[in-house]
Amino acid sequence: MMARQPTSDGMEILDRMIGDDAELRELYEQAKVNLDIAQLIYDARTEAGLSQKELGAMLNTTESVISELEDADYEGN
Repeated sequence: MMARQPTSDGMEILDRMIGDDAELRELYEQAKVNLDIAQLIYDARTEAGLSQKELGAMLNTTESVISELEDADYEGN
């Protein structure tokens, strides 16, 4: 078995620490999905040159809602 290469990637470090723990693995995978979605929203908005307030107005919502959606820790209401 080859030794793992050192890394400073936080997600890879967490992945290694979790190992085969099914409950932690599920939480980790959900956190990755949340992070990916938040990043996609942020990237699309900034690529379009929109502020959170402008995007909120286009979607008939508020700046704070857009901010929450771009927050990977947001769990919805």
